[in-house]
Amino acid sequence: MKTWSGEHLELPSLWPDYSLRKQTTPYDFRYFLNVCTYGYTTPYWDWARWENEIDWMALRGVNMPLATVASEAIAERVWLQMGLTKEETREFFTAPHGKSEYLGQTSVRRMAEKPD
Repeated sequence: MKTWSGEHLELPSLWPDYSLRKQTTPYDFRYFLNVCTYGYTTPYWDWARWENEIDWMALRGVNMPLATVASEAIAERVWLQMGLTKEETREFFTAPHGKSEYLGQTSVRRMAEKPD
């Protein structure tokens, strides 16, 4: 059996014949990952684990993986330019395990804001 946490396979010495086939999709963009992945999973990956994930995506035609990397740095720069202090901007950020809640909280706050 092959799982995300390792390979536990008993492979046959001789594989049966398999005819090649082409797999297609009607979609231009094939999205993968979600904010929870960046909060609960990927912060603890090493480079070898990332390489496995990148290979998995490439083999399956993923061309639009979610990439929240550096989103905090970008948000902080924008907020500092808007006049917030570093301490005020840091109130919005969490440790990696809370990233999905942080992103969701920000979205909920934005939706609750009333236009000027």
